[in-house]
Amino acid sequence: MSYLINIVAPQLVLLNGGLMAFEDLVMPEILRGARECTQSDCLARTRICASRLEHATALGAAARGLSSLCDVPGHFYV
Repeated sequence: MSYLINIVAPQLVLLNGGLMAFEDLVMPEILRGARECTQSDCLARTRICASRLEHATALGAAARGLSSLCDVPGHFYV
């Protein structure tokens, strides 16, 4: 994840999946690792959050597919 943040510098990294059921245990370690391995200026622009949606991956894929059918480039619909 640190490589992604260093190269792309996204505004948001949204974590999803079964591991997030243990968010209270996992997130502090993920954030610690990000602080240790990511350039501070890149990390300062990036929020790292756990998804609250159960099917976020499917919703994101559907949004991506729907956006390719619409006339507004770069705009995602859910």
